[in-house]
Amino acid sequence: MSSNRSPIFKQIFLLISIFLIALIVGCAPVTPGGASAVDEGAPAEAQEKILVVASSIQYGESFDVFTMATSDTPHSMIYESLVAIDTNYQFQPGLAERWEVSEDGQTTTFYLKKGVKFHDGSDFNAEVVKWWAEGMLDCVSSYL
Repeated sequence: MSSNRSPIFKQIFLLISIFLIALIVGCAPVTPGGASAVDEGAPAEAQEKILVVASSIQYGESFDVFTMATSDTPHSMIYESLVAIDTNYQFQPGLAERWEVSEDGQTTTFYLKKGVKFHDGSDFNAEVVKWWAEGMLDCVSSYL
């Protein structure tokens, strides 16, 4: 891991990581009536949970990163990313246990944590990361 990364690379890397995690939340199975399949059998008063995110910016109608132009603040509070930044502004492992940057700085290889599952039980793997990266190319946030 190189410590000589440019600030723009760090910002792009952080935004990409945040947007990837945004996709993870959209995978929950929903039963008729809108309750999550995970909530079945829970007491009635515990079935509905509400998360309120207050901000001076209008983010949009959903947290779908493919349809929202700006959304990094709530996503960073909700989703886990490939890489995190600590209080000293140093990269730390997230869903990527480690990564390597090529000598020319043009390629980053991520080594993903094994055994990670989405909340619906599906696997987190390279195919998911590839799907997300390709989806970002044609969405409203593709400028990132």
